Amino acid sequence: LHCDPGWEPWLQRLHLLQDPSSVPRTQRLEVGGLGLFLDRGAVIGPTLSFSLDTGSAYYWMRYNGYLRWAEYIIEAVREASPPSDALLVDLGGGSGWMSALLKAHLGSTCDVVCTDIAEEALELARENFARNGVSVATVQGDMVEPIRQRGQLPNFFFFYPPQDSTALNTSPSPSATSDGAALRGSPDVALLTPEGDATHFHRRFCQEADIAPDGIAWLAVDWGLLSAVVDICCGAGWRVEMPEAVRGMTNSPSTLLELRRPGPSAENADAMAECVATAMQGVEDSTEYQNRAIGTRSDAERAERYRISAERGNPAGQLNLGSALISGQGVPRDEDAAAENFYKAAMGGQVEAQVNLGKLLMGVGKRDDDESGFPRNNRAAAEFLRMAAMQGHEKAQALLVSLYADGHVDPSSDMEAARWIRRMAERADADAQVLLVKMLLQGQGMEKDTSEALLWLRRAAALKSKSGEQAMADGLMNMVLHLEGAGG
Repeated sequence: LHCDPGWEPWLQRLHLLQDPSSVPRTQRLEVGGLGLFLDRGAVIGPTLSFSLDTGSAYYWMRYNGYLRWAEYIIEAVREASPPSDALLVDLGGGSGWMSALLKAHLGSTCDVVCTDIAEEALELARENFARNGVSVATVQGDMVEPIRQRGQLPNFFFFYPPQDSTALNTSPSPSATSDGAALRGSPDVALLTPEGDATHFHRRFCQEADIAPDGIAWLAVDWGLLSAVVDICCGAGWRVEMPEAVRGMTNSPSTLLELRRPGPSAENADAMAECVATAMQGVEDSTEYQNRAIGTRSDAERAERYRISAERGNPAGQLNLGSALISGQGVPRDEDAAAENFYKAAMGGQVEAQVNLGKLLMGVGKRDDDESGFPRNNRAAAEFLRMAAMQGHEKAQALLVSLYADGHVDPSSDMEAARWIRRMAERADADAQVLLVKMLLQGQGMEKDTSEALLWLRRAAALKSKSGEQAMADGLMNMVLHLEGAGG
């Protein structure tokens, strides 16, 4: 679960019973202990559990921003003081987790209806509603048509439409099981758009949705589509805003727009321009918009966006600005300033910043006789690389092993060193294999094992010979002969 560094955790961690990267798409992912910190101090209300398909619904649950959307929507609905018969529609609700969260916290404030074009998605949604004891109606149909047939104008809409043309199914279908059947929650029919138009469903919603007076609609939009979707919404007569509460959210691939009626008339060009300008002002003020440097046309413009984000204390912006400073893209190259930004980002939890700062401290890419720029400090480099290595970063592990192999850092000072050295040895790194031999012979960080040491010596000698380092290969083979002669 992604968390914004510097923010107190608003949400409980998701307790994932399976790793979706290693689970076949035909299996389900169980997500439990899901609650909202509506007072930003403790879980308020129920904690819920869900059964999701690993192919698509888990994608929603990966990002804490989506759950904070739920928190924002709950508070907005309560503040709106809706009538007693108010209706909230979760359009295209899939497995129903958003519907369940909203109903669990809103209770009798309003009725909640979950719609989807695919009945198999709603079957899973109904299971989730039952297991969590929430009363949510389900209606099958295309977009807003089934809501129209109910004869009641919704007071609230939430809609996260399919909007990534790369997700459109091809042959063989990525959402199909081995027998060709579509996975629950991700049926082909729910993803089809004309010619892969990524804004198709946004446009349909804006043109087709009817809402009660003073109603509010929340529309999820991928960052790369924001400008186009704002134009569509304003052109269809909606007032558009990015709520201030979501502008600081990062690490999510999408954001939330808030729509209200009435908006500008399509015939009034000035009103249309004002609608777009007002919406984009909020968009451009958001942290993630700066992090992604959306809409920029030059390195200098991108670097300026990164600077704005970095000055706001955002680790992702600090990482991006540090990268621009170290490469000289859009700004003068400045290793000291790059190191400062990498340090802030590293302490904010950015793994790549930890690696970049480690490389800078190691002097990666610099000649031995080059004393210019940021000073080398291998011990400090090892500390930052170790942060990243502990989080599974393979490049950090490899760099750490190189520091051990070159004698710059003593591996005995690191309890995890043996594990990383063995891992690099298994990836055919000859220097790591030689280091592993030393540790096996001395019993450093592992049990003494001369037989295994001989095995790795032979492998290292073969790799050195293959790479043209014959003298080193011969020396390693002499060690083999010596150990065997000594009865090893």
